[in-house]
Amino acid sequence: MRSPTDLLHAAAARGLDRGRAALAVRAAVAAAAAWLVVWPLGGLADEYPYYAPFGAVVAVTGTVAVSARASLGAVAAIMVGSAVALGFAAAPLPEAVALAAAVGVGTLLAGWTPLRASASWVPMAAVFVLELGGQEPWEFATAYFALTALGALVGTAVDLAYPALPWRETDDSLRGLRRSLADQLDAVADTLGSDDPPDPDVWVRTRTPVVDRSVTVDATVAEAAVARRANWRARGWWHVPEAQQRRAETLRHLAMLVQDLRTMLEAHEHRDVTTPALGPSLRRPAAEAARAVAAALRSATPASEAGEGDADELDDEQRRDLEVAVAALRALEEEVRRNRRETQADLFAAASAVTTLWRVLATVVPPALREELAPGW
Repeated sequence: MRSPTDLLHAAAARGLDRGRAALAVRAAVAAAAAWLVVWPLGGLADEYPYYAPFGAVVAVTGTVAVSARASLGAVAAIMVGSAVALGFAAAPLPEAVALAAAVGVGTLLAGWTPLRASASWVPMAAVFVLELGGQEPWEFATAYFALTALGALVGTAVDLAYPALPWRETDDSLRGLRRSLADQLDAVADTLGSDDPPDPDVWVRTRTPVVDRSVTVDATVAEAAVARRANWRARGWWHVPEAQQRRAETLRHLAMLVQDLRTMLEAHEHRDVTTPALGPSLRRPAAEAARAVAAALRSATPASEAGEGDADELDDEQRRDLEVAVAALRALEEEVRRNRRETQADLFAAASAVTTLWRVLATVVPPALREELAPGW
């Protein structure tokens, strides 16, 4: 028989999300454990045993702190919804009117701040108690509340026994965002890599919402930081969430820089503008610089993203990518200066593009290496 660890490895090998696979195993274990706990209790547990595994599945999140919060929220919402339903069940109202009133009041109460995270549970619990409780709404409400709470305790206990360490998934998200930013710079290079001015539609077709993706990654990093709380497995990994937070901040900054560069070029570098930002003499050097910076960004180390990189940690390929990027940016700078001398034009937009590419590169260059690669940086 294969162990849960074997199943997780098999799921990962098939391209499934490892965190989701681990959550599935925890939920299955919690549901089975809750069923076994409630089965011998008798009484109401004999009539409504399924609410225990129901509560267990609700509680399991993989993170102890979130699991406890989800459990308390769900149980509190069930209690409020049940109270609303019992009140209308006792009133001399037609069934349809009582149901409508209970759902309406339950939906209003769901807006109360402490219940907001479990808002949908309030009217749902009211409907369950009114419609499934039959002639014994108090009995049903008691079983619903108590057995769900019992199952939630079991689910929280499962998370506490073997809590998640979601940092590998978070690391994958950070690497994915970095690759997306590099891909976006490559798309800029492809668009600029011609003597002819680009079509405005090309910029639109190659646009990627990198800033939105960085916000999503920030949320993932924040969830990973929460996973440390009440997590005995996290004791030897206290430094990982801080490093990932710094990496996320760096990548958020990078996303804004790349987006700003694209926005400027999209507005000022296409065939419909009379005075382009770059023009035919600067487009190719700018494309080469953007592509070189993309390669350096793609090969950057997580440590350099976190601001902890050491020059000695770079391998030959990473150092070569950085050197090529610096050389390409120097060449672009020189072309901008030459064009300014020959045309007497301000070239503010071109200078802005150069500065932005330098700032992108600077975020992934170990501080100790900056002076060596580009004196005066």
